[in-house]
Amino acid sequence: MSHILEMLKDLIIPAILLCVGGLGKSLVRGRHEDEDWFMGADLLLAGLGTMLASAADSFGVIMRSKGLLRLVGTATQPSNDAIGNAGMTLAFTVGYAVVAIFLYFSVLRAGQAAKQNSYSRIKKIATLGLGCNFIGLVAMGATIFLIGES
Repeated sequence: MSHILEMLKDLIIPAILLCVGGLGKSLVRGRHEDEDWFMGADLLLAGLGTMLASAADSFGVIMRSKGLLRLVGTATQPSNDAIGNAGMTLAFTVGYAVVAIFLYFSVLRAGQAAKQNSYSRIKKIATLGLGCNFIGLVAMGATIFLIGES
């Protein structure tokens, strides 16, 4: 149960920060625009950044196991399980990064299409607000799940 709560916390805090960012965009512009809530690209980048940070930690475990990296206060070598988990995390990260970058450019393109084609407000909300934000939210959720499992 605590594992689920931990994953929810990792998802809710970025969501709250994104809402604050949407409000901040409205305040800076001095007016509200629907695009202020287009957060799909932001969610994808947040997920990718989190995954890359986790990969850096895993890379450090592998480097320590080979004796190539010595950390202050770390006298013991990583266990074989830790090394195996680190290798799996790196493999997942490469796959995730490829998919996330493809989705990132797809979401950006959808945003450009919505602006260039003068979509109706309903179509813009459906495309950007629901579609692209959902893709970003799923990617962020996948990041949290993959990091939690590794």
